[in-house]
Amino acid sequence: MMLCWGAALAMTAILFLVGQLLVSDSSVVQWMPHFSPALQAFASMLTTWLEQHPDLSVRTTQNLLFLYFCNGLLRISIFALGLAVPVLITRDLATNASSLLIEKPSTGATISSASFPRRWR
Repeated sequence: MMLCWGAALAMTAILFLVGQLLVSDSSVVQWMPHFSPALQAFASMLTTWLEQHPDLSVRTTQNLLFLYFCNGLLRISIFALGLAVPVLITRDLATNASSLLIEKPSTGATISSASFPRRWR
């Protein structure tokens, strides 16, 4: 689960830095003269592309994010959920938390226990 969150945080940081290329007084633009020539050329090419095609750049970024997380991390996420959910359900059943939620609703209405199946009472 931490792998998924770490990957999401890293991708968000990268996309934030790419977005900062469009802001003229950002720290990324101020650091550009200190980059290697190849990285400077890539950053200027990326900035030009972002300025010329803003709709395409947003759509491409969104598609890459969803492609990465749907294809790359789906199996890991499902495995992590498969490990976490039974533990949470067992804990709720051990403390009778589900019966407390059924008997004492958060709304002002009262629910009679006769309306629930016998196993829920």
